[in-house]
Amino acid sequence: GPAERAVAYNLRAARAAASALAFDEAAARLRTALELGAEDRPEIFLELGFASHRAGAALDAIDAFAEAAALARERGLAELLARAAIGHEEACWRPGMTDRGAVALLEEAAAALGPTDSSLRVGLLAGLARALDLQGHRNRGSVARRSAIAMARGLDDRVGLATVLMRSYWAHGATPVEEILAMLTEAMALGEELGDTEIRAEAMAWR
Repeated sequence: GPAERAVAYNLRAARAAASALAFDEAAARLRTALELGAEDRPEIFLELGFASHRAGAALDAIDAFAEAAALARERGLAELLARAAIGHEEACWRPGMTDRGAVALLEEAAAALGPTDSSLRVGLLAGLARALDLQGHRNRGSVARRSAIAMARGLDDRVGLATVLMRSYWAHGATPVEEILAMLTEAMALGEELGDTEIRAEAMAWR
């Protein structure tokens, strides 16, 4: 049949595979959809980034998020640029890559998104805090972290708050251990309240 049907079926298959935690298969189907000329390319590259990251393919994830960011930048899609920047930092952090442009992309996305408080902005600041910490910019990282925590509390964004608190381990170069333990303890409690096993487990591990 026509390419449009092939794209649609591959996207459906990719999302079914991701739901079943078959992330390698999801990434393969997303690549096929892109090769067949899928129209919603920024969103699909974003999906490909998350699937590749979950599959443990960090470099593939970084490339996909970078492509999503480039397309979002070209089309003036500020929210998609923010989501791509958040994913890019996460993919860089897992294997400990500190020189793949995460800080610059997060700062660009924050500027494009504007100063209005939002859950996306909380996510950008949380990623920026960790990226700065990993590069040794502890004071700048602490400023970004405090801003993210205050914004998340103001918005009652419990997922965003739990996420930034969970990452407070990386503040150990500029923040007293007692404060870090308190933040990780709160992140654990929020993860339990939210029923988010991943947040709870990661907070427990860092604690």
